[in-house]
Amino acid sequence: MRIAPLLAFAGALLLVVSCSSSSKDDDADGGATSAPTGATTSADASTATADGSATTTATGDPTPTSLPADPAAAIKAFYGLGGGSLSDSEATCVVGSTGPDIVAPLNAALAGGEIDAATGKALLKAFAACEPAAYVDQTASSIESQSGATKDQAMCVLKAVDKLFVSDDAVLSQAASSTATAEWPTAEHDRFSAAVKTCVPDDLAAKIVDA
Repeated sequence: MRIAPLLAFAGALLLVVSCSSSSKDDDADGGATSAPTGATTSADASTATADGSATTTATGDPTPTSLPADPAAAIKAFYGLGGGSLSDSEATCVVGSTGPDIVAPLNAALAGGEIDAATGKALLKAFAACEPAAYVDQTASSIESQSGATKDQAMCVLKAVDKLFVSDDAVLSQAASSTATAEWPTAEHDRFSAAVKTCVPDDLAAKIVDA
């Protein structure tokens, strides 16, 4: 199965980085990751654009055409497009990992409907390192629902894999790609599988990794 829905960009982050734009096909297999240029924003003031300009969705809700210049505010606004939320401290942590230059590629994603591979990888590593509460809750729930793991097992898997993503750049690169885990290089696949197996029996681990 694809790692993105399972762990990497679960929950609200998944909605931001893998949903198609209003002008693109829903299939994410074509390469770069799609961003929802037509996604609905939350009512939070952090989604306001720097110049006040906005488009509207099919439902008439405002969608920003650009993000705030402040990196932490930009991350909060971008994550909010998928219905997620970040605290100030969580957004600051994410920016501490991605670097303050994250705003430009996020604005490019809003404009073009796709997130480039380097930005997707940086976001994945940042969320794995910072583990914002919404990301943790929604990712663990995704693991539970897709695999049948218990809540404790799902949380353990999330923590183990996040730790791997932060420490192993090769595995991180595979996770940030659109490649199914079954098609990863053997070495990276085995390290990912080993991390999952620290939390669940082998049969369940196989279901989580490759089902």
